[in-house]
Order: sequence, then C-alpha cells, then structure tokens
Amino acid sequence: MKDASGSEEHKTSRSQEDQDRMKRNLCFTWGDSTKKLKEKRRTATKGRAHRRGLKRQKFKAECLKQEKL
Repeated sequence: MKDASGSEEHKTSRSQEDQDRMKRNLCFTWGDSTKKLKEKRRTATKGRAHRRGLKRQKFKAECLKQEKL
C-alpha cells in the first residue's frame, strides 16, 4: 500500500514538471510558429491578426512573469 501511494505522488509532481516545461517551451517556440503561420496565411483579416497579436503579447508577458519568479 505504501509503495502505491508513493508512486502516485511522484506521478503528480512529474506531470506538474512536464506542464511547466511545456509552458517554457511554448514561450520559446511561440514566435517562430506564428511567424510560419503568418507566412502561410497572408490573407488573414486584419482584425483577427490583431487579436492574435494581442493574445501573443499577453501570453509572452505571463511567460516573463513566470520566469522572474
């Protein structure tokens, strides 16, 4: 019984680490991926692109906050 509970705890902590790593990776790859998308889709409506840019700014700001902590 002890072993089982211990492994479960380990699992949860590991998944949290993975989530953090995924977020950090997103931070770095976010700009590149959007750049590629922009090259592919130059005909996107301005409003949509603008909203997307604002979302990206907000996301990057959150990322920086996370890294400072």
